[in-house]
Amino acid sequence: MHIAQGVMKTINVNKLISAGCKVKIWIADWFAFLNNKMDADLEKIQTVGRYLIEFLWSSEEITSRAHEYWPIVMDIAGRNKLSRIIRCCQAMGRRETHNLTPAQIFYPCMQWADIFFLKVRRLFFFFFPFSNANSF
Repeated sequence: MHIAQGVMKTINVNKLISAGCKVKIWIADWFAFLNNKMDADLEKIQTVGRYLIEFLWSSEEITSRAHEYWPIVMDIAGRNKLSRIIRCCQAMGRRETHNLTPAQIFYPCMQWADIFFLKVRRLFFFFFPFSNANSF
């Protein structure tokens, strides 16, 4: 993330808090893992994240509340066609023509599940562009 992006995200989060919103920052470390960020090393991914701020780690929340999370993911996976899920892989910087692993195909189902798992009422997307699949 560029410094300007970090500053703008901080400003926007502060505005939301000032407006009375409760803000949760969901750090998608398992998603970064599935997308081969930091050579798919979860420890490296979390180390990089710790330099930023204190976050809620998806891997820890999903593991501790697996009985809540995975049924949502499976419901979403069961309600959608594979072709639709593959089209959604563009959100992780993949084109439909890439050779996707099953884990990468599962990625969009997990993203959709996050919205329900976190009981999100308002959704703001903060995109973190990466120059290649192994940069963070």
